[in-house]
Amino acid sequence: MCGGGSAVLLGDCYVTCGVLGEGGFGRVLIVKQRATGRVLALKIMRKRALASGGPLAVEQALREREVLIKLARQPHPFIVRLHHAFQDVANLYLAMDYIGGGDIFDLLQRYGRVPLSYAVFAGASLCLALEHVHSMGVLYRDLKPENVLVAMSGHLVLADFGLAKCLVSHGDRTTTLCGTPAYMAPEMLRGEAYGCEVDWWAFGCVMYNLIAGRDAFREDAMDKLISRVRRGDYEGHRLDGVEHAGELIGALLQTNMEQRIGAKGLRDHPFFARIDFDRLVSRSLRPPCIP
Repeated sequence: MCGGGSAVLLGDCYVTCGVLGEGGFGRVLIVKQRATGRVLALKIMRKRALASGGPLAVEQALREREVLIKLARQPHPFIVRLHHAFQDVANLYLAMDYIGGGDIFDLLQRYGRVPLSYAVFAGASLCLALEHVHSMGVLYRDLKPENVLVAMSGHLVLADFGLAKCLVSHGDRTTTLCGTPAYMAPEMLRGEAYGCEVDWWAFGCVMYNLIAGRDAFREDAMDKLISRVRRGDYEGHRLDGVEHAGELIGALLQTNMEQRIGAKGLRDHPFFARIDFDRLVSRSLRPPCIP
């Protein structure tokens, strides 16, 4: 049976429709499930390549599988869903939702910035996605525009859980340095123990991208970039004229993680005053535009 965890003949379960991407450890295909006709994204990771990448690469692949299986127990409309996880002698396979509209990075590259109404809608959607991830005992750790997919409907979907980690208990801390430097929280860069607050920092960076049309932290030299992030030194004037944006970003890009705003504060923040979160999570609230 497809998705059963034992060796299967890939061709018996799926029809390959195209290639989404390729990397050092494998590739992602667009496939159609023979039994249902559902179109999925099939991530194929070569075991030999993972082994050559060392223990960290193997651990990351297994952790991604673990996290996606955990999240699939309580699916969320703004989080990519795992449908099947299985393996054969050569590969590991993860069959997930296929989201066909590109990602936030593509949007920003194409348009420079998105309409404010869409930035508000997108931010509220991401807030709900992160809130759910955290409620399931998962730390995401890699929020950036490239990992936020845009469905053809205009809704957002959080994807790529390769750096995510299952927490032992609520409030648990870890110390692994990982992610993209421009989106990493100061406490992580300082080598301190951290928790879910790092995801809200990265959320602040993504919101800055959406509102200002550029990165919150930019430097050509890595040491200067890290220094700027640690100080929380972003260009606040680029948010001028956008009602409540400066307050929102200031509350998210708070270098003291204990003072950083989280899901509850964000739901009540005036920047999101026009969002009905109940309608949003049920997808009865339509995007203000389809990018």
